[in-house]
Amino acid sequence: MADRPDSLARLRADLARLGGQVQQLQAAVAATTELAGAIDDLGTRVERLADQLDPPGAGPAVGRPPEVTSWLDIRPERAPAALADLARWIATVLAYHRVVDHLQPCWYRHPGLVQVLLDVRAAWLVAYREPAGGGVPAALDWSQRHLPHLERQVQEALGRCSDGRHEPAAAPVPIADEPALHGYALWWATDRRPATEPAPPAPAPGVPRPRKAPGPEPARRPASDPGAV
Repeated sequence: MADRPDSLARLRADLARLGGQVQQLQAAVAATTELAGAIDDLGTRVERLADQLDPPGAGPAVGRPPEVTSWLDIRPERAPAALADLARWIATVLAYHRVVDHLQPCWYRHPGLVQVLLDVRAAWLVAYREPAGGGVPAALDWSQRHLPHLERQVQEALGRCSDGRHEPAAAPVPIADEPALHGYALWWATDRRPATEPAPPAPAPGVPRPRKAPGPEPARRPASDPGAV
């Protein structure tokens, strides 16, 4: 009977030790849960910082190819930034090419042309900004194939537009009105109903509209024709 108190004492000690281990495990589980939440929060912050450092349409990060943007399917939150980046690219890259002679400030109101510009810009980024890009072949492909194609598309899309820029050809590159650009991008990405399409901004006072290209002269009658002049 003398051993029974000792056995009970050892049992109580074992139970106390197990209870302490259980508490430690519970604390570890709680810490793990908090750590998982902290990791998730850190991941969200990293994604936000990445978006700030590399916004949509701003060009690819080093070692990452430029993303292909579909103007037809673009999300509302990305549309204004995509148009703004495209406008900056036009002003800083296309400004040195003949295609700007045919551009009009209303270019962003032509969805098909916007898509062509987005695609040609993506090809330019691959050729000139992507370290693992196509090198000289990609650069030649851009300057000899994509750029002439863009010029033809601009002429076809904007040939009838009159909301243009100054003459002569040495005038500054036409820059679209930023508030109008932003409003139109949101309309395009959310609505697209003709009845709600934002009206283009009025031309600045005193800025002449571009002259229309002269048409072909009427054919002259042969000299033998009695009615010839």
